[in-house]
Amino acid sequence: MKNSLFLLLFLIYSSSLLAEDFDTTKLPNGREVEALSSRDFKFTNTDTELLKPSFVNGSFEWKRLNGVVLVPTARVEIKLKDSPQKYQLLYKGKSYSFQTNTKEGFAEVEFSLFERHKIHIFKGETEVAGIEVRRRSDKPKIYIDDTCSRFNIQFKGLVRESITAGCRKIVVGDFGDETALLEIQWLSPELIINSEKSINRVILNKYHQSQFDTYNLTTKKKQVIELTGYVPKRVHRLSTAIGFGPYSLATTFEENGDSRSINEPFAPALFFYANLKLSEGQSIRGFNAAVFKESIFDNAGIYLGSDFGFTLDNRLYFTTLIGMQYLYFKYDIDSPEISEPIFPQGLEFMYKHAFGMRNYIVSGGFFASVSAEVEYQNAWIRWGRNYFWELNYIGWGKDNFDAKMWGLSIGFPVASFF
Repeated sequence: MKNSLFLLLFLIYSSSLLAEDFDTTKLPNGREVEALSSRDFKFTNTDTELLKPSFVNGSFEWKRLNGVVLVPTARVEIKLKDSPQKYQLLYKGKSYSFQTNTKEGFAEVEFSLFERHKIHIFKGETEVAGIEVRRRSDKPKIYIDDTCSRFNIQFKGLVRESITAGCRKIVVGDFGDETALLEIQWLSPELIINSEKSINRVILNKYHQSQFDTYNLTTKKKQVIELTGYVPKRVHRLSTAIGFGPYSLATTFEENGDSRSINEPFAPALFFYANLKLSEGQSIRGFNAAVFKESIFDNAGIYLGSDFGFTLDNRLYFTTLIGMQYLYFKYDIDSPEISEPIFPQGLEFMYKHAFGMRNYIVSGGFFASVSAEVEYQNAWIRWGRNYFWELNYIGWGKDNFDAKMWGLSIGFPVASFF
């Protein structure tokens, strides 16, 4: 049954996502895949005696459609060399009147550069001119979004066409036995499948490839395109990692009015991390941080993480951390030990594909005590892709005990489960 489902999804290799043209003015801005300018595109089918189209400087943008595929847009200004009240502009089913300036007219529309739509100019009920935009280069150009960066997406069979593509992983199956389908959404100004509709998609599973017939609107010929990509065999909900590094540890202990302290500039530190993904926006996080030499300081916690506050094309977002910790502290071999639960709460941020570096992540956050009886601060910042560097500070104090640890560690993924 499962194999039949996979085969059925695989055979549905391309279909339109939208029944109507999408309104690019309402789409959120996406990451700039590549800087585009008027040098990359040209106007065709224009009546230069009547009108003059031009791109507005600095108006080229990438817009995110369905949270997956990026589409390039630019604002087009049309200068009309005639009395403007006689004319009307029609683009993607919307009608625009010209602005008036003496005996000339001006209009401006946001143009979707990868859709095959004309700007129509009407005088009364008669179409008198049409404006189209084409890419200047005769070489193929493929714009692969960051959402595909882990899946090695490749298009073969292109001659001079351009394609923009984005990816979405779909998890199917029972918990503990889940597999992945990979949906690739793509758009081309030259290639279509079966109809003029804009967005097409391919769903891959364990076969990792698909071939499909397209129709080239420029050459008027059929063209076979092959798409390949890596699809993980299993999807694991629970991931773990370890870390270690030299940390500084400063501890104090007050007894009978006397204060003693130990300052270790280099003490071994071990870390353990776990993340159980419950859904796309929620997970259970766990950690354990232990520093030991003459003094022993061990801090463990478990939290429910809930994502919110997405910005910068969803690459930067924040996570609330609500849960509890357990703390163990022993000043030296002769001193009493502290072993008790504490309840600091926290906040974390994550910045994916940081600074234009694909799959690199900058993250950080803090925990703070909500109790006046316990002093606690925990702040960290991480940087990396598979392995990561972490700069961390933890400070704790209660009654006559106090401990502070800080330093730089390196972390590595260990294993994934479920």
